[in-house]
Amino acid sequence: MLKLFALLAGLLAASVALAQTQPLPEPNDAARVLVAAPWELSNPDRDRRCQVTFRLDPAPPGRTLALAPACGVAFPDLRPAAAWILGRDDLLRILDAKGTVLLELSEVENGMYETSPSYTHYFLQTLAAVGKERITDDLFGDWQIVGDALFPDRGERRSVRRLAVHAQRQGDLPA
Repeated sequence: MLKLFALLAGLLAASVALAQTQPLPEPNDAARVLVAAPWELSNPDRDRRCQVTFRLDPAPPGRTLALAPACGVAFPDLRPAAAWILGRDDLLRILDAKGTVLLELSEVENGMYETSPSYTHYFLQTLAAVGKERITDDLFGDWQIVGDALFPDRGERRSVRRLAVHAQRQGDLPA
């Protein structure tokens, strides 16, 4: 029985070692966007922030992540950060050296990520977008709501919902 247990433990250790040495998948377009520019991580009030740089070089258990020295002070929970990966679900994950997920972020707008609800609330955006003032005028226009439908009888796929936001003063709205 003891020999069987030792054999199983050895096989488990070998499979873990093999999994850690598997090559990373080729970077997709989202990964290339991440490495194209420096990023800023901040809390919602932006009174804590630091610069983050993503690289495509391997850094087990993912790809190289460089945090500015201010990150350890502003975000102590990120001190052990060692790597990043983009999952099949398009979530950006910041990992420690053992592969434990420290942050999980999803892209909420082009060039801006937000942590998933189960993590402390942080934003990640390109440094170029940091100075961009977001004003309500940016909301006006026609928007497509994500969600497609397949119409087999017509052989087409099209968006099923649209939203139009117009600039009208409250006094101009119909009764």
